[in-house]
Amino acid sequence: MAGALAEKSRKLQDFRLIVRDPAEFGGNPEDVLDIYQTKGFNVDRIRFQPRCHNKGIIADGNRTLIGSHNFTSAGTTVNRDASLLLEHAGVAAYYRPIFEHDWKVATERAQRNALAPERRPRMVLAAPGEQPPPGMAAYRFWELLDDD
Repeated sequence: MAGALAEKSRKLQDFRLIVRDPAEFGGNPEDVLDIYQTKGFNVDRIRFQPRCHNKGIIADGNRTLIGSHNFTSAGTTVNRDASLLLEHAGVAAYYRPIFEHDWKVATERAQRNALAPERRPRMVLAAPGEQPPPGMAAYRFWELLDDD
């Protein structure tokens, strides 16, 4: 599935992909874009959105895919993810302005971050006794858990 989407990202004139912001999990957006690029995606057509879990595709103004599928090997084979393909211009018309809004917000956010990148610390695993990188502190895992 990812290969087919990567191909569409390069061939379709209006291909846009919004995915969950990796910073929510301590990830780095640049690293994630590198992975997408390695898989053949046109990364200029990818944006990040915080707390994004839904999946949707609008194709040709008539077909809309909505659901929970993760477009990974497991998400399209063994997991019990589900999506619906609806062939109805009215459904596509309903979802288009929602997607357009999300794309605009994600693009504006990406532009702000390019001008003033957030200084979120990345989480790295250190070997026992290893010193943390400059500007970072070492914590034991259980020290990061809430006390309540």
